Amino acid sequence: MCSKKWIPCSLVASTHDAVSITQACRFYATLLIGGLQISALHAQPVFNVNPDGTISTWASGGAPDGHVVYHPQVTAFFCGAATMEMELDCTAIRSGNLVINEMLGAGVAGAVPGAAVVDGAPKPVFPGRFTWTPPGFTIIGGVSVPTSGVQSFIYGLVHGINTWNGLTYLNPYYPLGLGTSLDDVAAGLNLMDSTVHNYASYNVGNIDYANRTMAAALANPILGIPAAATVQHGAHWICVVGVKTDVKPVLNGKFTILGFYVQDPWTGYQKVNPNGPNGKALPPGLAENKFCGYKVNAKRVAGPQDWDGLFNLAGGPPLPLYGAGLGYKFEVEPIGPEALDNGDGGLYTSIPAPSPILADAPLTAAEAQVIGANDIAADTYISSQAGFSNGTWNVSDATLVQYPTDGPNEGDWLVPYEGAGGASDVTGFVLIDMETGDLDEAVWMDPGDAVPSMTLADVDTMETDEYDGIFPDDNAGEAQLNIQLNTPDTVLLSWQDSDLITYSLQQTSSLSPTNWMTLTNTPTVVSNIDEVILPISALKSFYRLTAP
Repeated sequence: MCSKKWIPCSLVASTHDAVSITQACRFYATLLIGGLQISALHAQPVFNVNPDGTISTWASGGAPDGHVVYHPQVTAFFCGAATMEMELDCTAIRSGNLVINEMLGAGVAGAVPGAAVVDGAPKPVFPGRFTWTPPGFTIIGGVSVPTSGVQSFIYGLVHGINTWNGLTYLNPYYPLGLGTSLDDVAAGLNLMDSTVHNYASYNVGNIDYANRTMAAALANPILGIPAAATVQHGAHWICVVGVKTDVKPVLNGKFTILGFYVQDPWTGYQKVNPNGPNGKALPPGLAENKFCGYKVNAKRVAGPQDWDGLFNLAGGPPLPLYGAGLGYKFEVEPIGPEALDNGDGGLYTSIPAPSPILADAPLTAAEAQVIGANDIAADTYISSQAGFSNGTWNVSDATLVQYPTDGPNEGDWLVPYEGAGGASDVTGFVLIDMETGDLDEAVWMDPGDAVPSMTLADVDTMETDEYDGIFPDDNAGEAQLNIQLNTPDTVLLSWQDSDLITYSLQQTSSLSPTNWMTLTNTPTVVSNIDEVILPISALKSFYRLTAP
């Protein structure tokens, strides 16, 4: 996740000796851990020519189907650590870094155990309450290697409490319980995997350049390592495991991006903890595996089902850092690091042309189901997934989902793909634009993975939340209490509403001695802000927020 507080990054030794910002954000260490250093091995990305002639490019990994292993986040604020872990859990890294290979194999070289074995089970813990699974270590070759609670280890590594080769990443403005910043991700990955690879963070003002750079890095012919991107204005980290294009992406070459394949660590957490740490229902997130289409219906605003409605501008620190200011924020692993792909100085653009409105629009649910089934069959990457195998399409339970600005004949048909359990066993679904016939979104689950399936009600909630703009914001910063005059006789107290923390408002008439009393007024939620109106007392009053 991206915290909304910003501070210069610093890489420090275990003794907390400072290292320069340049070293911190572009740190290239040499991994020399006892006898565990091995020669660099390369793994290539997977390129697949689809039946429709498009190209799917994705990172290879250790999952049974050869794709990148999915890791749900262990706590409500570990999306950055979980995304970093998914990046590490790919063939290009595990084949060349024995320590990471042992770490992600729970001490067994090459093993791919269940995520909970390595990460710890997802837990409904509050930010700032350090009760997540502590990392365990195994001695391999005389070296302590974290082989359980790995996600907690990664989070601690970029928050100053764990070390790798005696180094940690310390940012005093991102203490334990807060988020993982853009530069945290790159610095942490470089600490753990710097034998060959060189991770770089990018903050780009042009969305086409940002998308092209991710696509070109995924298609790097000797690497094929996933990328990390912040979505929903920096609220959340996701892992970008692949891209779909009209031709094979080449740095600064001519290619069109048709969509990205992503994995959302939040959904696995929410599946285990649907009501979160405070009993408040949590949004399902983007789904374990998702294809976000990039084709555009010019009549509709960019919605969250589209890549350009999901990957959007995020704020940054007003400081002279690479992550400073507003931009599209992501991290990739290019050898170099790779120069920003600007389409050969703007000559080429990767943004697809707007799709025409179909002559028979709006489509019926049955027509959308046929288009969706054909789209899945035409995508070798998606059609090979277990979530779209050995099941059936259920057009009778198709639903129309709409963005608030959509007109009466605009929106997407949601058509579920169900396993043997029917409406209680949805393993995949598609969203088809009812005017253009575009595949805006495809979601699938792996019956043997962290999120084996969803109920039809779960799926409807997921998409209703998306279209209403309700997303996980696992930025776990403390809420700030604001007080202002409401009327001559009342004051308005307000603070940011949170899905993760239920705050209590307390009042006292004296700070010495103090006698805090919890008020029973139920806040009114207005645009994600909790508000309480209180009469102005003749006695002076002090207020504060408390959390369990």
